[in-house]
Amino acid sequence: MFLWLKIIGLNDAKKLVTNRCLEKLIILAPGYALSANPENPSPYIRISYSIATPEEVDRGILLLAEAIREELLE
Repeated sequence: MFLWLKIIGLNDAKKLVTNRCLEKLIILAPGYALSANPENPSPYIRISYSIATPEEVDRGILLLAEAIREELLE
């Protein structure tokens, strides 16, 4: 149902999830939102794939990879 990813090279995935991914119409859960202390930065994101088709998962992962590359280059 869920897959947790740690984004290597990114201290906090908040901007990635709340800005860059939303611009690409990808909705993910940022790790800080599911933490005991949401004030702490988190390099984790949670992907949900339970209702997505295999094609949607493939497309979403491609868009996520693009968003991560863009975020790391910034």
